[in-house]
Amino acid sequence: MTEGIDYVLVENAQTINYANIMDRIKCVFIGTKNYFFAIPYSITNYANDYREDMIGKADIKHDGMPLQEYILNELKNSKMSIQEFEDYIIKQGFDSLKIVNLNTGCQQIKAKASFLSTGLMYNETTERKGWKLFLTNYKHSKHAVKEFYRNHSKTVD
Repeated sequence: MTEGIDYVLVENAQTINYANIMDRIKCVFIGTKNYFFAIPYSITNYANDYREDMIGKADIKHDGMPLQEYILNELKNSKMSIQEFEDYIIKQGFDSLKIVNLNTGCQQIKAKASFLSTGLMYNETTERKGWKLFLTNYKHSKHAVKEFYRNHSKTVD
């Protein structure tokens, strides 16, 4: 597996919990031509009145090590093909794992990488409405993500 060709990696990204938008979820994002994976490693809950009062935080571990470290180690030291790696991540069923299947669960994708905003979105329809934000903050890797999905068959501007 080759980064930038088979997959794109964002070690420190943020995603949204649509069930509770006050959760700040830090995750490892791995994007392939077939899937978006957001693997949370830290979830911070904030008060519901938009104050910056943290009411809880959970750092997620796997096999006794921080999940972020575990995933990066598996990815970088793996001898698996990209298909085997995708199957491995799905089979592991990490807590709060977010997956979007680009072949069956989505009709359009959009990667924004401008000075004012970053965002990775997908749409389950072909209409202009219905966009869902997948990643909200990945500014250090925004150009790599945009470049990786630039020629994808479902990318729109």
